[in-house]
Amino acid sequence: MRKLSSLFLLSLLMQGVLIGLADADSNSARREGRSFKEAHADFFHLFFAERTDLRVGYLYEMDAKGGSNAPEYQLHNAFVDGLFQAQVSTDSFVSIGTTVDARRYDFSQGSNLNFDSEDLYKVSLKPGFGTFINDDFLFWAQLELGSYSDLDRGPIEAENYQALGNIQFVYRLNPGAQLLAGVSYSNTYLEQKLLPFVGIRLMSDTGAFQLAVDLPFNARAGYYLNPHIETFAQIVAKGDRYRVRMNDQDFNVGVHDERAGIGIRFWLGSQVSLTFEGGRTLNSQFKFYTDTPQLYYDGDIDPHWFAQSYLGIAF
Repeated sequence: MRKLSSLFLLSLLMQGVLIGLADADSNSARREGRSFKEAHADFFHLFFAERTDLRVGYLYEMDAKGGSNAPEYQLHNAFVDGLFQAQVSTDSFVSIGTTVDARRYDFSQGSNLNFDSEDLYKVSLKPGFGTFINDDFLFWAQLELGSYSDLDRGPIEAENYQALGNIQFVYRLNPGAQLLAGVSYSNTYLEQKLLPFVGIRLMSDTGAFQLAVDLPFNARAGYYLNPHIETFAQIVAKGDRYRVRMNDQDFNVGVHDERAGIGIRFWLGSQVSLTFEGGRTLNSQFKFYTDTPQLYYDGDIDPHWFAQSYLGIAF
């Protein structure tokens, strides 16, 4: 609990600093003339289906289990993530993303590793740069620098840290459609870090319906019943690799989750939203490796139920 509280406070501090920097740049840009947001607001309104800059939430997975060698577990996942943009010029910007993610696995039965629970922590900073080649064509590159560990090995262990990232090009066909393509270097899929991706954004003339697809990572369809209530369905793939120490031995832990859910989001004014989602995992993996590299456990987890809720804030 002490680790989680410290990480949460660190995340709030990081988010506050980044918001302040973004606001300072925006105020400076407004004094110089047309701001970046004024020039490209419609483009990003179509691109970002979530329409939030900061999320604080909790996810719960119940009764997860796999084959005969797989431990059964429940997952408690608290997270804070944000993405902020600061203007460089009317057509260029720097972006800063942050993530603090704490995962607790409570195991109901032992395995050949003989553990009862495990805590995994991710703390990352995601700087980026984007520029509009013209009003309809965006280039955006992001680098993700983060620590992935159980924090039992100390924060300065080199093996805790990873450098990931992505580049993408986004082209707006018309006010309601965008195409995108890029390359991602991530741990979303444990067997393949470097992956190309393609996507599309579609929005109805009224703005009530929006489709956002980034293959092979996620797909989301949302419909606004009214300006304050949105229903949605989505499939999301996520994954990470962590460095942990258990029983005086170092391990690499790989987790991968593909979740399909339906949800509802309530806008409490123009800047704050509250989202509830429930569904089922489609494909989950939980892997332990040693440095030998002997494989201790490599298993697929059976589909199981999940629920999550988060507070969203748009600045």
